[in-house]
Amino acid sequence: MLRSERSLNEQEKEIIERINKSYSRGNNPNIDVNQLISCSFCDFDAEEFFSNPSPEKLANCFSESETEKYFIQVDGKKELLLTVRKMKDKWQMYTKERWDEQSLPLRKMLHEAGTSRYSIFKYGFDRFVMYDTPEGIAYCTTDGRKISSEGICELLVTFINRKKDPFFDKIKMIEKEKEEKKNKIFELLEKKYSKQTSRSDDPTDIGLQFGCTGEDCKHSCSYAIFL
Repeated sequence: MLRSERSLNEQEKEIIERINKSYSRGNNPNIDVNQLISCSFCDFDAEEFFSNPSPEKLANCFSESETEKYFIQVDGKKELLLTVRKMKDKWQMYTKERWDEQSLPLRKMLHEAGTSRYSIFKYGFDRFVMYDTPEGIAYCTTDGRKISSEGICELLVTFINRKKDPFFDKIKMIEKEKEEKKNKIFELLEKKYSKQTSRSDDPTDIGLQFGCTGEDCKHSCSYAIFL
């Protein structure tokens, strides 16, 4: 579960290759597996933890995620965090964000702790890191700010209690609707790209699906799916 950053294994390379192939030529993210570093991401069983919250219980509420993967993309001096998710048995790109300001202080803190083994987990919108120390598992934020075992437990209990509030039920409903819309977009994109590969390479073919013809197209048909 806790591990050092490493090169992608064969399964992870296949995931990235499938994501690359799921996009058309014009929208291909061109993710180079040789630029990627794999870091551990764990699912957090909040219900199990909340049944008897304690540092000892918390340490047993994590498992390596089978539906979400975290990769660090190194592009020169710039680092990006790529997250991918398994949606309806298909892996999809989920988020892409700058990671430099997080990774540099995090690695410095890990180095000072004498370890390179860590795992990221999240609850709600917040990410945390657990890492190895000679005294056992310790916790910090993704930018390397340490949190005591008791502190992380109190914080997670607070977050869980907040989620029981009706206001947070509404937020969860909104997030669910956003997730469903995102899944729908992915489905429409897959249908669109499968049609594109079965037609000719004439660039007006895509436009014809939207009633556009060649130079008369005014709205960039390759992105019309998002309008």
